[in-house]
This record gives sequence, structure tokens and C-alpha cells, in this order.
Amino acid sequence: MKRLALSLFGGFAIPFLYTIIAGPLSRYIESPILHRLVYYPVRWPILILYRFIPFDSTLFRDQNLPALFILIVACDVILYTILTYFLLRGFSKRKGKPIDAPPNPPLFVQQ
Repeated sequence: MKRLALSLFGGFAIPFLYTIIAGPLSRYIESPILHRLVYYPVRWPILILYRFIPFDSTLFRDQNLPALFILIVACDVILYTILTYFLLRGFSKRKGKPIDAPPNPPLFVQQ
């Protein structure tokens, strides 16, 4: 349960912190290729949406910007929650098999 709560927190925190850090720093990037690569970790749902819906669709007009924003946030939270969960699961210290207890001492030692 703790791992699930931490992964949900990571699903919100990772894209939020990345946006806070990469957003202002991207103003100093002059290369258009690097500028586009900076936004891939957060804006990947738009790229997928561009592949399935034509550019002249009403989905990309100004009145639907809140819906597009909610879509981006929801997809990022889901992706980074799953990644954080499996990362935490990989780092967990659980062993697959418990260590066996030592055998009982002989009777003459117990008396």
C-alpha cells in the first residue's frame, strides 16, 4: 500500500518538477531539435493525438484547450505512476524465500 501511495505521488511530482525545471531552461536552447526533445517527456500525448486526429479537427481549437490540458495531465500521471511503481518494486528489498531457522539443539543441550 505504501508503494502504491508513493508511486501515485511520483506520478504527480515527476511531470510537475520536470515542467518547472525544463520550461524556463528551454528558453535558452537555440537548437530547434533540442527544444523539441525537451518537451517530449511531458507532451507525448499530443504527439500521439496528432497521429490519430487530423490537424483541422475541432479538438485543437481554443475552446477545447482545457480538455486537452486535462488529457495531457491524466496521461502523464498514469505513465509516471506506472513507471514509479515498477521502479519502487525493483528496488524493494523483499526476498523470494525466507531464511530457514536453525535446527533444534540436541536433547542433552536443552537439559
